[in-house]
Amino acid sequence: MSKTILKYLLQDLTADEHQSYIDYIEGDQHSTDWINKANKRRDSILLLDMRCHCSEFISIRETGICKCSNGHDCYDIIIPIINTLSV
Repeated sequence: MSKTILKYLLQDLTADEHQSYIDYIEGDQHSTDWINKANKRRDSILLLDMRCHCSEFISIRETGICKCSNGHDCYDIIIPIINTLSV
């Protein structure tokens, strides 16, 4: 399910930005060319103040993992939202 989130976050990246993302995930914290575009998409979700069933805010990681602070997976909440957002 995190792949669905990741696909949404990274869909606008150029080939160079996508490589920058891979470099970042592999440990190069200075490879940040991808962040602006991915954050715009992520922010569009986070601005909705999405909360888990336990009422905690949902965090969306750069790897596509969605969890609340209690450790619950929140894909069942986030994926339907992504499906309604304009591409």
